[in-house]
Amino acid sequence: MKTGTVLKFNSHAYGFILESGDARKEYFFHISAVAGRKSLKPGDLVRFEAGPENGTTKAPPAVRVELIEPSKSAVLR
Repeated sequence: MKTGTVLKFNSHAYGFILESGDARKEYFFHISAVAGRKSLKPGDLVRFEAGPENGTTKAPPAVRVELIEPSKSAVLR
């Protein structure tokens, strides 16, 4: 599995993850791909798998997304 940081998450339940490490690739996700969560926040650290690319989005999909650690700004609030 890959790890990354949530870049964006909008009110329509879509977001982007930036992969950690040298690849630094962006992945697109819908909240339905996130185990046991109804939302994520920018800065959250997640684990995910790359889904099959279907050519309909610029970024490949992320599937089986799991929260590893909430963003520090979310914890301090």
